[in-house]
Amino acid sequence: MNPTAQRPRPAAQAAEILWRIEKDAAFAAPLLARAVIAPPHGSARVSPSTALDHTLRAAGREGPGLEVTPAQVARFSACQDGLAASAASPSSESVSVDQGRARLTQLVYGTLRMQVALDALLAPHCRKKLSAMDGLCRNALRVSLYEIACMGAPAHAAVGACVAYLKVKRSRPLGGLANAVLRAVLRDPPTLNEHMALPRWIEDRLAGSLGKARARSLSYAPMPPKTGIACRDADAFDEMQRALRDDAEVNVSPFHPLILNVRRAGSLDRLAPIQRHEAWIQEEGSQLIAECLPLRRGASVLDACAGRGHKTLALLRRDTSLEISAADCYPEKLELLLQACARHFPTVSVETAAVDWTVGSGEFAHRLFDVVLVDAPCSGLGTAARRPELLHRLTPERLVVLQAGQQNLLTALASHVAPGGMLAYCVCSPLREEGAYVAEAFSARHPDFALSAPPMPAALVSALGALGPFMELGPWLDPANDGPDAYFLALWQRSSG
Repeated sequence: MNPTAQRPRPAAQAAEILWRIEKDAAFAAPLLARAVIAPPHGSARVSPSTALDHTLRAAGREGPGLEVTPAQVARFSACQDGLAASAASPSSESVSVDQGRARLTQLVYGTLRMQVALDALLAPHCRKKLSAMDGLCRNALRVSLYEIACMGAPAHAAVGACVAYLKVKRSRPLGGLANAVLRAVLRDPPTLNEHMALPRWIEDRLAGSLGKARARSLSYAPMPPKTGIACRDADAFDEMQRALRDDAEVNVSPFHPLILNVRRAGSLDRLAPIQRHEAWIQEEGSQLIAECLPLRRGASVLDACAGRGHKTLALLRRDTSLEISAADCYPEKLELLLQACARHFPTVSVETAAVDWTVGSGEFAHRLFDVVLVDAPCSGLGTAARRPELLHRLTPERLVVLQAGQQNLLTALASHVAPGGMLAYCVCSPLREEGAYVAEAFSARHPDFALSAPPMPAALVSALGALGPFMELGPWLDPANDGPDAYFLALWQRSSG
């Protein structure tokens, strides 16, 4: 069998991954994580397409899934391809696999980041709307154009490979269509920068929420996205710095001494501090939110929308004496949370319960807590540099639904704050519709809750400058637009009466 047919070039894999992201908004994330470690069917020679098909079918049987990022999907597909390459040629294992994975990830991320601009170039040369075109063909066109315009691939080679791929995967007519469209676009070779291209309505909302300068910083964040590492203590921090390979780009967070931000660091899971559970991967802004909550030793804390427990871990790093209860709609997420807590803080017990706060309080009925953290479901636009697919899923109608849900969550959870206790509301979105507007509406309806300034690290206070009633983190905190993801935090103290 032709080895090339077994291992399609990264552009073809990227087109298929992007098509799957369009079709299937959610996968079973725990299943995907297992599949990365152990290829399906117990074989290292499974092709990326077969592996993705297996994952999608299995995810459908697993019930409600968690959203999966392009990085996870790309890592999964590249891992399958890399394993096949290693099995076939063990001696050429390391460099070629890393290069293939890096190129595939760049193609997936880059095409999603530039999709609006790519579509604007392609649309005038298509007989019908791109949205009505065959999904695989549409994404193959985007990837090929991105590869040529942004990565410097030879046009004749990229076009030829795209046409040949579509003829095999779809039909000769679709291959011919791709050839005609790409050659028409390339008659006047386009120039594209690497700044994220936003849908117009999102660009307008961001400018209205942040001002044009801050809104621009979200699009201008350096690529590739940095990866945040949370170190449990100073010893783990020092060892992690020593363990990172010499050519990695490593920066210590200016806002916290136990946070590292890295790029081009290879597989972090192989590093000793992570294998020994003394460090874990967590975005910088997510860690900082936990650092800005008012906590006393032994305080009772409800992490009401805990997910897989990232903020629970960051809270425990601050103080293992905290009595933390964690809730989420999905029991499978809470199981992952418990596993993470057991790995990183084995002497600490965390209470969990599956609760849908829109229905009731479940096992937490009539319970009061010193601190209630509402990390509410949101658009996630603050993470768009790392999750650019969110730009193409969000709609104005969906934003209205999210805002209503956020307001309802705050109202439901306010009743669980003890007198004199604190209510914290955060979202990983810079939109005022999900931040300030929700917080202001809550304050107007609940006069017994007074806005309170978050206790922030001194370096963060200095970076934020003039402080308003809310805390807003984002890439703009760094002169090179390389700050944390965009987060909003509001804090209230309940009256003692």
